Amino acid sequence: RGGSSTKGTGDGGTGAPAAAAAAAAAAAAAASNPAGTGATADKPTPMGVAAQLEQQQEVAAATAAAEEAGGVKMSPFGMPEQQPEQVAPPPECGVPEALLLHFVKMALPDAAKCIDPDSALHCAFSLPAVLLTLGPEGWSFLRPTFLQLSQEMQWKVRRTLAHSLHEVAAIVGARLAAEELAPVFEFFLKDLDEVKVGVVKHFCEFVAILEPHRRLRYIPSMNDLLEADTKLWRHRKLLAVQIAWMCALFSPKDMFERTCDTVLMLARDAVASVRSSAHASIAVVLKHLLSAHDDPTLGARFMARLVDDFANSPCYLDRQHFLRICFHLVKTLPLDRPTFDASFLDSVLRLAADPVANVRLVAGRLLSQVFVADDAYGPDHAGVAAALAALRDDKDADVKFFASLASGSLSDPNLDAFM
Repeated sequence: RGGSSTKGTGDGGTGAPAAAAAAAAAAAAAASNPAGTGATADKPTPMGVAAQLEQQQEVAAATAAAEEAGGVKMSPFGMPEQQPEQVAPPPECGVPEALLLHFVKMALPDAAKCIDPDSALHCAFSLPAVLLTLGPEGWSFLRPTFLQLSQEMQWKVRRTLAHSLHEVAAIVGARLAAEELAPVFEFFLKDLDEVKVGVVKHFCEFVAILEPHRRLRYIPSMNDLLEADTKLWRHRKLLAVQIAWMCALFSPKDMFERTCDTVLMLARDAVASVRSSAHASIAVVLKHLLSAHDDPTLGARFMARLVDDFANSPCYLDRQHFLRICFHLVKTLPLDRPTFDASFLDSVLRLAADPVANVRLVAGRLLSQVFVADDAYGPDHAGVAAALAALRDDKDADVKFFASLASGSLSDPNLDAFM
């Protein structure tokens, strides 16, 4: 990204700038591959100590090549080192200037040698609080320190900034967040896994600070993370949770076109915790789609896809997933009953007679613990009563047990864990 600012070294040609840009690109590419040279987007490898050392050596070599070729001082991660002049603190901030100057010096490399090896980490941890004390007008004073910390070689420092970037954005406002924090946000999304998790966890909180017309560009970043982090189930769980929050930031049409495939993929994830979060998010997404006034068909199309892809699937696991999604549609975020009955109830009752015992078991627990306790159905609902009667006489002992349980409270934590 530093190609446009590269200078020649005196030969008057374009060879040196081109070489610097190429070296900078190589450094950025090495930095964006946290698993080392042996990893790809399809087959990531665990990030061990040896891999980190190898990555740091490669980035350092590319950085040195860029500096020698173009005369541009580069950060350790292939980014042009940005060191704007330090400005004076706000005159009426109420904090002694000497104390503020001592704080910003903690981010300098010399502080690690002379004061404390973890001085940069302490500085990064305290930076949002110091900025909050100074107010938005204090950003110009702390900006050089922030940029220095965002390019710090120690990943623990960058991780601390990644977890607090949304707080800094909330203080400085939408314009400065888009102009000066968004590039760092995007850089952290390609950083080591230990750093990346901070911005993934607070993805929607940061994007919410930005102006609406700037938000759409970040939806593909979520999909890219899902494709890249195939072995990091905790990242996928965070993504599944974030999709529910995205409904407050994006229109129903954008959610339908850009996130539905992602959330349905997560609903089939190999890790149960990821699936559980995705099932809950599907309920939020569906209610958001049903609220679309400009295109009322979005919700109907999504419900039809849930039935086709899950309830009618030849895979019994998908049929189980459908029942767990219905659990959230009835309990966690209830749909209006006419909509649920028209789209899902027949499928639920049909799966109560599924040939696979595991599917009937989930159906029995859903009907006995959720439907019977719901005022809209209750034990007098003809379809629910008939299905429960058949399940209580099932040949499988486990199915019979769960179907015979007394109806419990809709806030039963054991029920949440089971579903």
